[in-house]
Amino acid sequence: MASITLKNIPEHLHLTYKQRARRHARSLQAEILHALGESAGIATDEPALSVDDVAGSLIPRVPHASLEQMDRAVDAMFRGEWKRKA
Repeated sequence: MASITLKNIPEHLHLTYKQRARRHARSLQAEILHALGESAGIATDEPALSVDDVAGSLIPRVPHASLEQMDRAVDAMFRGEWKRKA
């Protein structure tokens, strides 16, 4: 798979994509790839986790979790995955 490096990204653009990524429960990279795919007229195959998916995975289940709670839960899930693969 190809990769690119972007340099000198204006701070406001970086912040905008970070906020969009958080709203869509995606990583910054996934959000940018999604935006690139949309601008090229290509649908992305990789479904993003919805807010409901993340909230439903919290233990104990929190029906109206805040973004901060969900962010911590997702980070914890990924840390667990990384530890198992290491």
